[in-house]
Amino acid sequence: MIYTLNAVSKVYRTREGTVRALDGVTLRVSAGECVALIGQSGVGKSTLFRLLNATQRATVGVLRFNGLEVSEMSGVELREMRRRVGTVYQQHYLVPSLSVLDNVLCGRLGSWSLLHTVRGVM
Repeated sequence: MIYTLNAVSKVYRTREGTVRALDGVTLRVSAGECVALIGQSGVGKSTLFRLLNATQRATVGVLRFNGLEVSEMSGVELREMRRRVGTVYQQHYLVPSLSVLDNVLCGRLGSWSLLHTVRGVM
C-alpha cells in the first residue's frame, strides 16, 4: 500500500465562513496503481492532490504514505515521498528558459538512467 486516507476532510476558512472541500474521504492506492482525479470544477480534486502531495494538511483524518503518517514526516521523508510518486499536472509548469532535459532534471526526478533515456529521445 502506498497511500491510505482515512476519513480525511479539508475545510477552508473564508471571510464569508467555511468551505468544506473534502468531507470524510477514504481512499487506498496500492503500489503500481495509476489513479486519475477527474470531475467537475469545485469538487475537491485539487485539494485532494495537495493533500496527497503534502503541500497542504487535512483538517481532520489521517493520511499515510507507506505506513507513515504524512503530517509527522520530516522534510527529508516528504522529499523522498514526492520523488517516488509520479505526477502529471493539468498545466505543464515548464521553465521556458530551460531545455527539456533541464526541466526534467530540475524536479529532482533525474537519475542516470533517466538522463540516458531523455538524451536518447532528443
